[in-house]
Amino acid sequence: KGGGDGWGDKDGRIVPILPFGKIPAGPVVFQWSEPRISKDYVLEIFNEAGSIVHSTQVKDNWAQVNMESLPVTVGEKYAWRIDVPSHPESTSTKARIILTDEQANEIIHQKLERSDAYQLDDPVLCGLMEAVVLEEQAHFYEAYERYEMLRQFNKKNNLVKLMQAAFYVRHQLKPRAQLIFR
Repeated sequence: KGGGDGWGDKDGRIVPILPFGKIPAGPVVFQWSEPRISKDYVLEIFNEAGSIVHSTQVKDNWAQVNMESLPVTVGEKYAWRIDVPSHPESTSTKARIILTDEQANEIIHQKLERSDAYQLDDPVLCGLMEAVVLEEQAHFYEAYERYEMLRQFNKKNNLVKLMQAAFYVRHQLKPRAQLIFR
């Protein structure tokens, strides 16, 4: 088997992985598949009019961007994509994002404050409930962060693995789900 992450192919297909949906106005990690054609990528973020508001070249399949430092507005819709400079025909589809100032902890508190199960002293159960609430409210990036943190601290917990894998499958990210069980 060749290199890559199971998503990209020799023809250079690139798949945006995260983020999508609502994202916080702060540091966000953009991730995409890693085709075997290149290690040089350009991340472009567009406003609704199609103008580029941010562009950066990286040598990996991820880039951290501080959204607060960009000329973007909370509540506005944006899109991002990946280009490969050495292969102009290899451009990802655009992933849609909305910059929000909604606070994840406030959303969680509003939805779970009356839940008996949330009041239990079980950090795994509470973390999973928080991730589900964030996903239901289209805060997919923050839901991903919760699932990832839970899995890192509970490496042998199959429920955590299954919940995170289901999250990926629900959002057409099956190859990412399969990586959890490798």
